[in-house]
Amino acid sequence: MKDCEMNKRLNSETLWTDTIAPWITEHFIFLGFKKPRDFMKVRLYDFFNLDCVDNNRAEEMILGLLHFLYPEREERADSSPKRTAALQVIVNVVLPKANEMTIGDLIAKEEFSEEEMLNVFDYVTQSFYKSSEYDCRHYKFSNLKEIKRKNKRSVQ
Repeated sequence: MKDCEMNKRLNSETLWTDTIAPWITEHFIFLGFKKPRDFMKVRLYDFFNLDCVDNNRAEEMILGLLHFLYPEREERADSSPKRTAALQVIVNVVLPKANEMTIGDLIAKEEFSEEEMLNVFDYVTQSFYKSSEYDCRHYKFSNLKEIKRKNKRSVQ
């Protein structure tokens, strides 16, 4: 997709809500997300710590964003040895830093098919639930503003 078209999609406050199912987008709008760009820099671990965003809701939103931003992405990839080796390098380099991965890192990897992206998503989800950032009793953030506030404090 051309950069101009991608920018339009990333910054649109209405196009994404018309394209992605309302039962998915309404919850995220309520949490403070206004456009797809708002999602791209959010760490997956922080996303899982948002109020009422469990693994299933997160996956639905990420798939919605993937289909909206990258409509040409293939669902399944071939399993050639060359592709398998390339993906193994990604797994060995990217996934050990699962706690740093953002939504943008996940869905913008054009070498991943949808199926491969979901496999990485599942791995990150598993690592989140095993991490010290997970607390089954409460969510750390009630909305996007709180995530942004936390990120500003950590940068300073």
